[in-house]
Amino acid sequence: QIPEKGRIIAGMVAQETRHLWLGWLKPGGSDEEVESDVKEFLVGHQVKMLKPERNAARVGAFVELEAPVNQLQLAELNTRLYLGEHTITVDDQQRNNPFMSSKPCPRLLGPSKYCR
Repeated sequence: QIPEKGRIIAGMVAQETRHLWLGWLKPGGSDEEVESDVKEFLVGHQVKMLKPERNAARVGAFVELEAPVNQLQLAELNTRLYLGEHTITVDDQQRNNPFMSSKPCPRLLGPSKYCR
């Protein structure tokens, strides 16, 4: 199984955030594997908290960083390759994210076309 391609609408209009959502990670595997893969992907950024999220075959992770990332750093994260070969979604997950408030539920845009 391979990860899904990252969403092109991921981004941030705030100046900075410590709260991220990483999505379309490798299906399967344990929570420990998700944590290890995400920490490897975020090299250079200290992870304070990481919570894997599973929604059927879709795997994501909510991450709180020790230090905030700015818009340029978030854009750079969205260009990194996950597991050395796949693009994933790295999105601003802070409350009241103005970038996402006018967008449909991201899950509606994914392969499942389903949102709770």
